[in-house]
Amino acid sequence: IEFDRQKLKDIFLAFQEEDENFYFGQVIYRKEDQKSIIFETLDKLIQKSTNKNITLEHRKKLFDKYNYITEYFYSLCKQEGHSAEKEYRFVFCSNENSDFEYKRGLFVPTKKIFFNEIDENLKLPIKSIMFGPNHYSSIGHKSLKNFLIKNGYKENEVKIKKSSLSIR
Repeated sequence: IEFDRQKLKDIFLAFQEEDENFYFGQVIYRKEDQKSIIFETLDKLIQKSTNKNITLEHRKKLFDKYNYITEYFYSLCKQEGHSAEKEYRFVFCSNENSDFEYKRGLFVPTKKIFFNEIDENLKLPIKSIMFGPNHYSSIGHKSLKNFLIKNGYKENEVKIKKSSLSIR
């Protein structure tokens, strides 16, 4: 599913609570890129914190900034084998008010968002949907189109694409 990122970001910002950090960005897959970004960031923070004229309060702010950056950064990292996904993530980080889901042996904090809390007519800003290869592609295409219409999208509002991959 391809979304209009700006519209989705605006919707998520409307749900952001005071105690939450909200991050968004393209996932970083290459381990070399991940290392480079974290080392450059750490280097800049170390250079700032070793300044002899810096106050203890300013050092604490730098430490908070480091925590913020690492919290954000690690939520945007993924193994290189998944790079074909070209994923873009929206992440809420909060110490309180989180729901939890159990995934792959971990309790993962989640945030449930109900769009109708903002506007009862609000829907996901979907630009296109690509469905994978199957033997029933014409039925799948029609069913997906009907599903979208039933959920408030206009007939040609969302582009439906068929994967160019073959079944075998």
